[in-house]
Amino acid sequence: MPPSKVTRDGHERRKHEVTEAAGGDGVTLAQDGSVAVITFDRPEKANALRLADYERYLELVKRCEDDPQVRVVIVTGAGDKYFTVGDDYTDYDSEHMAEFRARNAYERMAHLDPVSTAGRILWNSPKISIAAVNGACMMPDILWWSDLRIMADTATLNEHQVGLGVAPSCGGTQLLPRLAGRAKALEVLLLGAPLTAQEALRHGVVNAVVPLAELMPTARQWAERIAASPEAAVAMTKLSVNASQDLPLEWGARLERFGSYVSELTSDIWERTAEFVKAKGGSG
Repeated sequence: MPPSKVTRDGHERRKHEVTEAAGGDGVTLAQDGSVAVITFDRPEKANALRLADYERYLELVKRCEDDPQVRVVIVTGAGDKYFTVGDDYTDYDSEHMAEFRARNAYERMAHLDPVSTAGRILWNSPKISIAAVNGACMMPDILWWSDLRIMADTATLNEHQVGLGVAPSCGGTQLLPRLAGRAKALEVLLLGAPLTAQEALRHGVVNAVVPLAELMPTARQWAERIAASPEAAVAMTKLSVNASQDLPLEWGARLERFGSYVSELTSDIWERTAEFVKAKGGSG
């Protein structure tokens, strides 16, 4: 493993290959072995996203999905204050945006399609995605699509679209109720009050809350542990859990058994079991 250090903002910097999408550096991709990190990288602009940045985010998600070496994708923001505030409203003054505003409402909302499309790719992918929320997040739809979510103890989540006169369009109405229940989802979506990290944890919206300095080390630790497990076992576990929300119990149990069978055929289960028993001193 290449050497690393933790910087002031809690992000672990490693010697790794960094690949940026063409057209700017608003969203970047860094890969370290089987773990890829997508970063919203405009800290001087609170990691606000322009039209091109949404498209770049989708491009990088697709790149990770198509790369057989990548097993886990971490999504985070640069700096120690913002994950992302969502739209960069200063971009609306550009010449390109003048043409954009002339479109009808349906066409204007289509600019957020990359967020929803990228989310569905991550949701349906056999790979695991982890959202590492380093600061204020005003587009938590990006998080809802992730498999696991870790928040810094200073971070907040804020669904503010309804207050601006726009109904959610990137998955919030479908995913947040699955995480927090219908009543809490409506509260978060309709009132637009920020959720603190501890509130998010209490309502099951995130998996863990850690100090900012431990955020990326924790996300990488989780990612590396998952990546160390056989690929089929991880993929079939995720498939079965996702399906459990839509299938009757009987069919879900059958899918689970099928997934277990597939993973046994394609992994080194006997070698791993022998190592586990040996580590336990020969006991089961």
